[in-house]
Amino acid sequence: MNRQQKESMVQELSEKFLSNEASFIINCQGLTVAQVQQLRMALGEKNSEMQVAKNRLVRIAIQDKPGCGMLDESLKGQNAVVFAQSDLTGTAKVIYDFAKENEELEIVAGCYASQFLDKQSVEALAKLPSREVLLAQVCGTMKAPITSFVIVLKQVLVKMLLVMKAIAEKKS
Repeated sequence: MNRQQKESMVQELSEKFLSNEASFIINCQGLTVAQVQQLRMALGEKNSEMQVAKNRLVRIAIQDKPGCGMLDESLKGQNAVVFAQSDLTGTAKVIYDFAKENEELEIVAGCYASQFLDKQSVEALAKLPSREVLLAQVCGTMKAPITSFVIVLKQVLVKMLLVMKAIAEKKS
């Protein structure tokens, strides 16, 4: 790479760090080309992308991103950067699941909303349920008291009908 290519690469990385919701550093040393392509396709389904770049260029690019300076310490070995445009937990889940299937892939760190995420934080994000599941759980929680109230009212009517039936049977 000549100097101009490196400068354009740094500019592109810097723009991606600033424009995307989150970024993750993964160590992809030992993965085959087919495995990398499989990972890229899985990330593409979550509106995310993976870019391999020299650690030195990534260090220069993260200087503009507030709160991601600690990523600098995580840049060792052959790394790639995964950029999540919108679905943070979905992207983390794809990386986490792929790392479980392929021992060569290792989650190193991440950055979200100007906060540094270590390996354990990224794994915790990956284990969270999806947004749709969380919304369904909230709706179920909100619906539960109303449902319980309706069931109690129904039981009162059922008991009253059973008492009336018993009185009717007694009189006949």
